[in-house]
Amino acid sequence: MSKQPHEKSRFSCTNSVSPINSDIASICVNAIWLSDVHLGSKDCKAEYLLQFLQQLETESLYLVGDIFDVWALKRRVYWPESHNKVLQQFLKMARDGVKVVYIPGNHDEVLKPYSGFHLWDLSIFNEYIHCGVNGHK
Repeated sequence: MSKQPHEKSRFSCTNSVSPINSDIASICVNAIWLSDVHLGSKDCKAEYLLQFLQQLETESLYLVGDIFDVWALKRRVYWPESHNKVLQQFLKMARDGVKVVYIPGNHDEVLKPYSGFHLWDLSIFNEYIHCGVNGHK
């Protein structure tokens, strides 16, 4: 299980409006958790998620289970451009310094053997403990 020591947050919001659409306020939080996205499934709402991610300012993004729906992809390959854009946004956030932690669930359990993999600020773990700005777990 990975555990990060408590450290003072370096994060502060920079924008009051979204860089994508100046009519929409950006969402500024220290950490956010997403689960059950199901990229690769026809029921995935990738366009809404992409809009949310583009408005988001965060220090840490936790992708907690079933981000990819490997079960659905085994039945039928379904990967529209909107799913690709969401994946690209996750990677862009990691390149831009957002700590992205991916914890596979049951629909994407094929990624569990890659626990400990790191690319930019994107890491895969089977378990992870988040420490908030006040040091609480």
